[in-house]
Amino acid sequence: MASQTAIGRQQLGVVRGVAAGAAALLAVTAYCLIQQPFPEPEDRVRFWMKWNIPKAACLWWQIARVGNHRFSSPADIMGAGLSTNPSPQIKCMQATLQNTLEQTVLASLVHGGFAALAPLQWLQLIPAYTLLFVAGRVLFVARYESGAAARAPGVALTLLPTQLMLLGCCWLLFKDPW
Repeated sequence: MASQTAIGRQQLGVVRGVAAGAAALLAVTAYCLIQQPFPEPEDRVRFWMKWNIPKAACLWWQIARVGNHRFSSPADIMGAGLSTNPSPQIKCMQATLQNTLEQTVLASLVHGGFAALAPLQWLQLIPAYTLLFVAGRVLFVARYESGAAARAPGVALTLLPTQLMLLGCCWLLFKDPW
């Protein structure tokens, strides 16, 4: 029974963290959509690629953390494939790296689709959502070891903008498939 209560508290914490991230997403989205549209980028692919740089930097940061830790840790220097007893620190770093890789790939693909499909006045969501992505990654990594509720705002700031943009892409594609 005690574990059910602990799980319930964790779930409530996750819901609160996601709600905070969702509120930030809604505020940023509303702000962007009431602004004057960007000038038409001459090349939407170039615009999309430019805004992939901060996401790539998040991925590089996680790769560097794992590599630097391995270099300085006798328990982990052999690498994931050869280490028989990896440290708890490297397990957490590997988890944040894996999650960051997954989030980066998904966000980059979705932002590319959005750059191709979105009307001009919506393009400013790409840099705004990229900045939310970066903030989310920083929060996620900084609070990872504190548990699910602590990292929920970071997950929300990373994933919710991507999900919203993906839904927008699906709607735009459905509306005009050719």
